Amino acid sequence: MLQNCRICEDCQSRTPGSGKSSRWHHNFSVCDSCYQQRNKGLCCPLCGKAYRHFAQKEMVPCNMCKK
Repeated sequence: MLQNCRICEDCQSRTPGSGKSSRWHHNFSVCDSCYQQRNKGLCCPLCGKAYRHFAQKEMVPCNMCKK
């Protein structure tokens, strides 16, 4: 029951992931999938939230650094 109260800050998921080894990160605030994306550098340089490749189209890139 308590696990259903957790919500990922990045993707709003209520589970840590689909695999048996999936777990919560950053004091139970980030799911395993978003944690992996952050480690790969696939995160917003300003807010630090993870994003997926398909969601990148929605982000506005910086004119100077292109991030």
